[in-house]
Amino acid sequence: PNPFNPKTKIDYSLDVNDYINLSIYDIRGRLIKTLESGYVLKGHHFVYWNSTDNNNVKVHSGVYFYQLKTSNKVITKKMVLIK
Repeated sequence: PNPFNPKTKIDYSLDVNDYINLSIYDIRGRLIKTLESGYVLKGHHFVYWNSTDNNNVKVHSGVYFYQLKTSNKVITKKMVLIK
């Protein structure tokens, strides 16, 4: 999803059914938005982020990280929002 403006698609796959948390963080590590949290079935999934925070306020251009946490894994990737 790099670079993107104003919306990006985040794809992920699970090998097993699991509880997940998919969230966006800024460069300082502050939580910006929780995109998905809960029990998800195994398989391929995707979610869109429209560059808003948890209050639906548009965020500034810059570097952000999306992080997928499962019961046994944490994956973090960088993305860049350019306006």
